[in-house]
Amino acid sequence: MNLKQSPRKNGRIYLSIEKGYRDKAGKPRAKTIQSLGYLDVLEKEYDDPIAHFKEVARKMTEEENSERKLTLSINMDEKLIPGTDNRKNFGYAAILKIYHELGLDVFLRISPGMRILSTIRIPL
Repeated sequence: MNLKQSPRKNGRIYLSIEKGYRDKAGKPRAKTIQSLGYLDVLEKEYDDPIAHFKEVARKMTEEENSERKLTLSINMDEKLIPGTDNRKNFGYAAILKIYHELGLDVFLRISPGMRILSTIRIPL
């Protein structure tokens, strides 16, 4: 989350805390989490309202990130019962995460009219 300073037509600056995210189409968007008020009014309450509310936004981000964490515990001494088909292969999960973080899924997504892969030559 970050502190947004919006200049208004009346010449005053309005402060708000926003959270950035991406919509379904992948475009960046921002949602106002908390409206704070005009800077000149907040200067009467705080010595440096911008620094104060930047710190508030940082703490809100830390709090949100701590709530999103999940702890997973695995008993390494537990044995699988023979004949059960409960095993899952997660060996590709780390590579798949890197694949998506690098944006290779978007890069390699080819429209029907494009023939990029046919021009790539790999020496043997």
